[in-house]
Amino acid sequence: MKKSRLFIDDSHAAGTDLPEYLPSTDELVSCLSDIDPSVRSDAANAGTREPTPAVPIFGQPSRTADSVATSGRKAACPRVSIVMAVHNGETLIRKAIESALAQTEQSLELIVVDDGSTDGTRAAVDHYRKHDPRVRLIAGRTRRGPGHARNRGIDAAKGEWIAVLDADDWYSKERLEILLAAADRHGASLLADNQLFVRDDGSRPHRRLIRASKGKPRRLTTSGLLRNDRIGRTGNFGLLKPIVRRQALIAHGIRYNEDIALGEDFYFLLDCLRRMETLLLIPEPHYFYRIHRASISSSPAVETLIPMLKAQRVHTRQFDPALQPETRQLMHERTNDLERYIRYKTLMERLAFGDLRGASERIAKDPGTLFLLARGVARFLERQSAIYWARFLTVL
Repeated sequence: MKKSRLFIDDSHAAGTDLPEYLPSTDELVSCLSDIDPSVRSDAANAGTREPTPAVPIFGQPSRTADSVATSGRKAACPRVSIVMAVHNGETLIRKAIESALAQTEQSLELIVVDDGSTDGTRAAVDHYRKHDPRVRLIAGRTRRGPGHARNRGIDAAKGEWIAVLDADDWYSKERLEILLAAADRHGASLLADNQLFVRDDGSRPHRRLIRASKGKPRRLTTSGLLRNDRIGRTGNFGLLKPIVRRQALIAHGIRYNEDIALGEDFYFLLDCLRRMETLLLIPEPHYFYRIHRASISSSPAVETLIPMLKAQRVHTRQFDPALQPETRQLMHERTNDLERYIRYKTLMERLAFGDLRGASERIAKDPGTLFLLARGVARFLERQSAIYWARFLTVL
């Protein structure tokens, strides 16, 4: 069985998360020599040196040669590792996988991390894995959340770049080629593109994340991200799906937050910007973002927002008010927005369950929630009107 087709089931791992496999010495030399040519010359002289004890590689546990599954041939390091976390995505994941494998940039691997699915997700992935050695499947017995799943995928990745693709979204076929070319031209280590939003019925895209879809790439800073990502508003930049150099993630210790089920993309991007300063933003949209009711982000429950508020407060403290006053102020504003949104969602949940007394008590205790309710109704009507006119113009 080839390494690229290795199937991992952590049901026997007693709660530990072992890497899918460790590369052989030849593979490491091939990968690392692209970064530091001296690695290859050092490896060539290794036979004249005394053997040294095995040490962990990139923070992974060391293993003996006998414990590493090899395919009997030297595997080239892919340029891009696409990480896809999925939970019960049987009905939608095929389009995502096919868009990844159809990329014009063919030097890639697709790492699908199944987060404890109970439907036919693994069987769907296994179909592609059997026919394309670039597909790898890491299976989890229990659901641990999208942040944990993506971290497992990143830990198993071998590519120069890390790209993320949600299991219900898809890429245009040129996406990776265009982003990598832009990275080479501008010397970027972190970049993303515009997005097209598509309804669950698979109809034509009805809007873009960023209105402008032409022009030169621009640099997005931390403060720029915060100004364009406000709680309760559509078109937030926290939805961006960046590609980032894997070595940059390792060097800065950047990980997805595993304690939240909502907003993990935003805080990952925030951490990247805090350490890498800017993101190169491409105005052309090549990422298709599916909007459907099953998505947690479409109508988040209060119980998913509370951990997000805790994460928001932790990240706010990471910005020094003396050195980064604007960013710190924007983070405080975001915290206030999130607190107001939680009050609004609490009121809406009580109304949805017919708890009129509880809703009245909430309004009496916090009259500002009545304003939030009115604004929420207005925004709902505005969205419905936009959908109606979009469909009307499509018919014409």
